[in-house]
Amino acid sequence: MAKTLRRFFIPAVIQPDQKVVSLDPQETHHLKHVLRLKSGEACLVFDPAGNEWEGRIREAPSNQKTASIELLAQITRKHQAGDGLKLTVAQAIPQRGKIDAIIEKAVELGVDRLIPMVSERTVVRFKPDVLNRVIRRWGKIVRVAQKQSGSPVPTLVTRPSSFDEVLTAMQSLDVCFICDPNAENSLKDVLDQIQSHRDIRAGLLIGPEGGFSAKELTKAKKQNMVPVKLDSHVLRTDTAFVAVVSVILFS
Repeated sequence: MAKTLRRFFIPAVIQPDQKVVSLDPQETHHLKHVLRLKSGEACLVFDPAGNEWEGRIREAPSNQKTASIELLAQITRKHQAGDGLKLTVAQAIPQRGKIDAIIEKAVELGVDRLIPMVSERTVVRFKPDVLNRVIRRWGKIVRVAQKQSGSPVPTLVTRPSSFDEVLTAMQSLDVCFICDPNAENSLKDVLDQIQSHRDIRAGLLIGPEGGFSAKELTKAKKQNMVPVKLDSHVLRTDTAFVAVVSVILFS
């Protein structure tokens, strides 16, 4: 059985003519002291742009904080479900730290951009003195999830935005859906709008546990967002995220 190659994150975009890259101290520690890989062993490296390369550990001396990787060949991935469709999801920040799991699932499913959203009924609101620490944690979750899942899509997790800011951000997209349990049409009913045009930019708004307010839904409809409901019973916000995103990207 072929050995699974370990993946390492490179914080800077790898240039086409680049021959060698360096791991940061955190990735170097993982390579040397956790995985105990040695010079000459094969591995994979990927960057924030989603580029992935086959590589070989060039130097990993025990007395240095950075290891260097020789780049051998860039990996060209085959077509995957959801290719060509760029999905931006605005997720109302749920309670009890569920946003961390949602970020992980966003990377695994191939979401292009995730906007943590503060709507009228959002309970969780980060204080300014802890926000930067939270954003750094989200970035780490993205990197770890991308390493483990092998996803080539570099999901961008933005700073938290208000509902009105999300509406502005969604204006440049081709089509946008907003989850509403009282909507007339199910998500599957309206997906025909994008199934025949896969190379588009789509948006999706998912509300908090209490749903969107009537005022927010009215604003969304005025911006030509399409209200949709799931075919099954109302789900928790974290499971709703996985269900709705999966339908859009893989149906």
